[in-house]
Amino acid sequence: MKLLLIYICMALQLIPTVGLCSKPRLVISSDFPPIDVIPGTITVGAPEKRSDPDDVQSMVRFLVYSNEFEVLGLIAASGTLANVANKQHILDVLNIYEKAEGNLRKHDPGFPTADALRKVTKAGLSGTYAKLYEQILGEGKDSEASDYIIRLLKDPDTEPIWFCFWGGTQELAQALWRMKQARNPKLLKQAIAKIRVYMIAYQDGTGQWLMENFPDMFIIVNKQAFKGIFYNAPGADTTMGDLYWINKHIRIDHGPLGMIYPESGWDHTKKGVIEGDTPSFLYMFSGISGLSHLEKPGYGGWGGLFRPLTQNNKHWMEAEPDGKSINMWQYAFQNDFAARMDWCHADFSAANHNPVVVINGESSKEVLMHRARAGERVKLSAGGSYDPDTNKLSYRWFIYPKDDNVIADPSLIEATAENMSFIMPSLEANGELHIICEVKDNGIPALYSYRRIIFTH
Repeated sequence: MKLLLIYICMALQLIPTVGLCSKPRLVISSDFPPIDVIPGTITVGAPEKRSDPDDVQSMVRFLVYSNEFEVLGLIAASGTLANVANKQHILDVLNIYEKAEGNLRKHDPGFPTADALRKVTKAGLSGTYAKLYEQILGEGKDSEASDYIIRLLKDPDTEPIWFCFWGGTQELAQALWRMKQARNPKLLKQAIAKIRVYMIAYQDGTGQWLMENFPDMFIIVNKQAFKGIFYNAPGADTTMGDLYWINKHIRIDHGPLGMIYPESGWDHTKKGVIEGDTPSFLYMFSGISGLSHLEKPGYGGWGGLFRPLTQNNKHWMEAEPDGKSINMWQYAFQNDFAARMDWCHADFSAANHNPVVVINGESSKEVLMHRARAGERVKLSAGGSYDPDTNKLSYRWFIYPKDDNVIADPSLIEATAENMSFIMPSLEANGELHIICEVKDNGIPALYSYRRIIFTH
């Protein structure tokens, strides 16, 4: 664990939150179809090929973000109209990723090898999608994936393991069911303490089973808001994800991964970004890039804004189902994706990279904390922020999430200078004021970076 560092700059004390492991440990579980998937609304074709292509869309994006995580597992859960779990579908994508791997490493040597990802690709149990938990949980329901999860959970490393579920949650549920049968409550408690779940809806009955049986397990459920990433979501700019956009920035002349990015999701007539599973790992990316915090779903970020369902703040649900807490960041996360797809084929000097945000001299990616009295003038500076490609930077400061109980200084409303100051408002007991500094470069595509500063009394 990183030491808690205290920086005193320009008479303002900014305290970074205690950091987590440098790269979050992550398992992706997907009801993954074949690369040549046939959208579900096309009524011809073999059942094992007909499915929702959105998982392939999301996997392409995930792989160009895989440098940000320690990928512990890629699970092929049950999917397609044949309801089968076939890990070869994921392995086929990794064979294509391998062709882009060398170029991606020109931009960050932290990208995992295709071989490393193949070693942690596991098959789940077929026949589980959309089934009740009584039908898919218990004796005789183990799989390569559930056995592998048990090994991960039994490992003495106590750092959190994030499970992003793009399909059903049967494999984790079965692993925990099996561990309960072993009657080792201490080991089970240790396992639960390091599990972090982000599930996209309830896609089989075990999701609700996990919620009901493990009140102390950290679980985020995104039931509807994930649709905010769709190119045609309410409030979205369709030109930032329609067929023209994905052809220009992803599918054509962007290397082998771009070539397999499907035109649509389930509905073949709606062509564009329909990556319903992507908010799961964009939530994590926000939590390590300065915008948010992995353990604080109520902060909000690219993966959505959430509210607690339980008093112990272990179970969370989206704050609003309309998806606006996701598509409000559309320009940032779409440009970011486009830039990373450039990394698949371009040299470092020919591609764009994110600016680095420095707040009052503090340059980590941790959320910053500061105490200030009501009425005190607070000064913040993004001076020292820089761009690795020497692009010009612009700045925006704003409050997020907004608290209607806080009467904010007008200086806080969309300030756009490198330096800003404001009068600290009065907060309720245990209240917080969250200020986001957004730094944007003028590269192609323009890239955004963030830093969150949290003020309390």
